[in-house]
Amino acid sequence: MAYKLLIADGNSSALRAAQLAFADLNFEVTSFEDGLEVLNSVHRINPDLVLLGFSLSGKDGYEIGHYLKRREKLKDIPILFLKGAFEAIDADKFAGLDCEGVIQKPFDSEKLVRTVREIIDRKKGPLTIPEDPVLEELSLPEQPPLFDLRALGKTAFSPPPLSPEIAEAVEEEVRDKVRQEVLEMERELEKRIRARMLVEMKEWAREELKSGKTRD
Repeated sequence: MAYKLLIADGNSSALRAAQLAFADLNFEVTSFEDGLEVLNSVHRINPDLVLLGFSLSGKDGYEIGHYLKRREKLKDIPILFLKGAFEAIDADKFAGLDCEGVIQKPFDSEKLVRTVREIIDRKKGPLTIPEDPVLEELSLPEQPPLFDLRALGKTAFSPPPLSPEIAEAVEEEVRDKVRQEVLEMERELEKRIRARMLVEMKEWAREELKSGKTRD
């Protein structure tokens, strides 16, 4: 039986990358860019896991997460959040929100699939023990996508004002980092599309060979 996965993210590139990560696998994927559409559809879909970005139009990821956890029929659905590298997390909105973790974008598609599968299997009661615990996978030093956000509490950060020169330098650095994140996400998309096209081309070549032998 296919796993039902709901993916919602306001970033179309990240959403497409997540869709491709689960393509041709044992997943039934439904995706959204609008938070209101998620709320209107989640009861009908009844997903095994929700992969949720913080920034969405209509209703943001925080509101959707709290909505799910307040509904008796939906509260046990595991939630994984997707966070941009420079996206600020609102500690007040996140407080008390039960989730499986936060994955930082751009993500490794294979690790994302493995993490989602292990969480669903754990919730459903797997027949076998996963090779690697989910939390251990998420806390690898080279790409730490899981954060202990509960430790943030309701702390408010009030940085001192910056001089115009420093503010301009910081802004330029942020722009460079954002461009880098977009390029990395595009490379991930290209990798997934290339792999899928290779499978399709091999299948086409096999069919051509079969039809050629049949004609002979």
